[in-house]
Amino acid sequence: MKAVRGDSNTTESIRHEVEGAYTAQYEVNHGRGHGQTPQIRLLLGDTGTEKAQRDYTLDRIKARRGPDRIVAAAGLGTSLTGTNAMISKLNDLDIAAFGSVITADELEKNDGLVRVAAPNADEAAAAVQFLTKEHRKDKVLIVQDANKNDLYTKTLASRFGAELPKDRLAFPEPMQYNSSKSQLATYFNNQMPNLCLDPPGVVYFAGRGRDLPDFLAPLANRRCKSDRKITVLSGDDVSQAAQSEGFDDVKLALRNGNIRLLFTGLAHPGAWDKAPQIFDKNAIVPFQEGGKFTRTFKDDTLDDGQAIMGYDAVLTAVATIRKSVHLENSDQAIERDAVVQMLRTINGVNAVPGASGWISLQNNGSPQRKAIPIIEIDSDGTTRSISVSASNGKPYAPE
Repeated sequence: MKAVRGDSNTTESIRHEVEGAYTAQYEVNHGRGHGQTPQIRLLLGDTGTEKAQRDYTLDRIKARRGPDRIVAAAGLGTSLTGTNAMISKLNDLDIAAFGSVITADELEKNDGLVRVAAPNADEAAAAVQFLTKEHRKDKVLIVQDANKNDLYTKTLASRFGAELPKDRLAFPEPMQYNSSKSQLATYFNNQMPNLCLDPPGVVYFAGRGRDLPDFLAPLANRRCKSDRKITVLSGDDVSQAAQSEGFDDVKLALRNGNIRLLFTGLAHPGAWDKAPQIFDKNAIVPFQEGGKFTRTFKDDTLDDGQAIMGYDAVLTAVATIRKSVHLENSDQAIERDAVVQMLRTINGVNAVPGASGWISLQNNGSPQRKAIPIIEIDSDGTTRSISVSASNGKPYAPE
């Protein structure tokens, strides 16, 4: 599988997610949590970025669901309109869908979908919770992508704006751009004089990580940059910026522009040390020294969170599949609609101890008060967790 131009995912992030999925498969097949049967096999499918590519893969799933006993799909890409269409088709096939990194709130309308990632509403609320504690006196400017085809950026901006008290806004309306149009850097460059009229302390960037270089470069050259440091806070897609071709421009802007860059992540290994009380110790073993992931992929990194989220998506799928087995006959074939039926049982005492935090699913398929690390990217490109938040400030953990 390969990322293509305009895709939010990078080739590295795709590889990391597959590595995490494989790690989960190995762990559950060797009896290290959530029962021992049935054994799990992974089939990799690439839905591409075009409808024809997606339809082809879905047709292959439909043809092979019987012979290969396909009962669930995990991963599912990012929060674009194509993802929504794909999940609807999987629902029609009675195949349960387990999203790893999709966060758009609109996707909660799909009954056959559950997610291990916090939705945008929770990311935005967690961002506001953090700003209330750490930047409570700073005015906030929202920079919003108006691309109607991107559910991630659309709901991230609207939810953050709804959560943030109106007296915190630096300007009455967001600085709005459209990622589907050209000349982004020129647009942002023309907007910077307005920003300096009354400089905000915080910018909430409700856009894709791939657009950050175009925004940060003119921000670093703003006339008022010597007046005070400005904090740019964004959503989880910023993790992709660290792997993009424009990341050198991001580091240069942070180094010279008096800018601090933070984002609400989906997962980060630093969160385990920052808030150990909200993570199950056994859940993170595969990613620690001597664990399956570190032994098999010793030259790879966990910093973008993709491997952790891929692991948790497959782990949650397996937990649901194994709950679908009839107690009196664990050898019989699992019915696909039984897996869909069991999606709403993954909560409370049945919550999954994920490496990204506890996964206790609500009826809308989203995790309850999912742990959300606040991550900083330094000017040398390194990342670190500086806090762990949640929609109400307190991540879910069993009592």
